[in-house]
Parts: sequence; structure tokens; C-alpha cells
Amino acid sequence: MKEVKVKNILGRTTATVLLYSSIKELPVYRYNEFEKLLMQDVGIGSSMEDVGTRFGRLYQFISDSDIINTHKEAKNLHNTLFWALNGFNTTYKSFRVLIHSVNGKEYDLKYLDKLDKVVQKISQGEVEEVLTEVKKKLIQNYERCFLTEIVTELQLISQSA
Repeated sequence: MKEVKVKNILGRTTATVLLYSSIKELPVYRYNEFEKLLMQDVGIGSSMEDVGTRFGRLYQFISDSDIINTHKEAKNLHNTLFWALNGFNTTYKSFRVLIHSVNGKEYDLKYLDKLDKVVQKISQGEVEEVLTEVKKKLIQNYERCFLTEIVTELQLISQSA
């Protein structure tokens, strides 16, 4: 487990968040939810940066006259843009799954929406640090399963983080 102190603008600790720092610590139902959200993040994305990446891939498929992948990429672009415009951020959603407790109060998956205010106060760096650490451990498990396409995508994300 990893402890993160959430501070206000005056530097006072307003919350203590206890996080699962490894997939091995996650209960099965949390692991499944984390994996689902992570795959959505890796596969589709949910930020305007991801939208730009999708446009780049779409243009490449068009220039290659690859009709089948152009249609698939257009669908992915639609989903990515929809999520970005509606504020559905898969990165933060997957991070919430890693929260064990706030100020000693444990949170079940059905109450994760209540954690949004706390997550918004945690620095981007801390979110990325925890997710990168957990993703690395997750990649090791995928490599054992020989899921090469997923591993490649996850490795690219881990290297860019």
C-alpha cells in the first residue's frame, strides 16, 4: 500500500489516501475493473491528446486507402471524442479503483464517484507515478500470457509516462 497526503492551497493535509500499489494487492473484483478501464484507456483513450492521435491514425489509413481500418478508426475517434467532451477520463477512473481508503474509510467500487473530489486534489505526478508502477507489474503478467498487442500498447504508455 502507498499513502498519499492531499493538501489544500495552504499546504495543510486535508486527506490521507491509502492506495493499492500493486495488482497483487487488489481484490479480484477491483482488479477486473482496473483492467477493464486500463484497456479502455490504452485502446481508445479519453483526452483531447488521444483525439489528436486518433485523427493522425485516421489520416494515415485514408492515405493508405485502407478502408476497413479507416472505418474502425473513425468509430474509435467517435468514442474518444465523446469521452473527452463528456469528461470521462479513463486514466482517473482507473486510478480511483486503486484507492483503498480515505482518512481510514474504505471505499467499495459502487461508491467510487464519491472519490472524484479527492482525486482532483491529488497531483498529476502522483497519479501518473502510481499508475505507471501498477501498469509495469500488469505488463509483466501480460507478457506471461503472450498478449503481444496489449503488451506493446502498455509498454508504449509506460515508456511515455
